[in-house]
Amino acid sequence: MNTNLPDDFEHRERLFEDEEGLYLTVAQLKFFLNRKGGKKKFERAHEDFISYYNQCRLYNVIYDMMEKDPKCATLYWDHKKETVSLSFPMKGKVAQAVSFLANIFAEEDGESDLFD
Repeated sequence: MNTNLPDDFEHRERLFEDEEGLYLTVAQLKFFLNRKGGKKKFERAHEDFISYYNQCRLYNVIYDMMEKDPKCATLYWDHKKETVSLSFPMKGKVAQAVSFLANIFAEEDGESDLFD
């Protein structure tokens, strides 16, 4: 994938979408590329980039779900962890989506049925 990204883009503009409909946005990739060593890690498909990519795909699914149903989950800033955190009912649709995605990520890592 080319790292020459447009300077003007919509905040949620999709850059890449896989066969499952999971995606990475232009802004998300630009954010990673701006890290120290980000471009090299991206070009080499380093484990740091793969982890970030999976986090983005998960975030995007939940973000899209929350746009349709704002009550299905809550995104908030966790001051103790100094990161964005998420809460959702353990038996709700977000939990089902997370479980589904965990299986996809495990299959991609060659660990199918890890979360069954």
